[in-house]
Amino acid sequence: MTITYLNDRSIFSDDKIFHGVSPIESKDGLRKGWRDILLIDFDPVKPYRIT
Repeated sequence: MTITYLNDRSIFSDDKIFHGVSPIESKDGLRKGWRDILLIDFDPVKPYRIT
């Protein structure tokens, strides 16, 4: 699994799943908030070589 940071977002990836998570946005200084989560499951297509 690799972790990449892009525009204040953490992207966790392995070979099959990517998770993009934004930082928590707090409200009124409380440690409660919300975050945007993007889950993408994919199966990479292996290229075929015609010989």
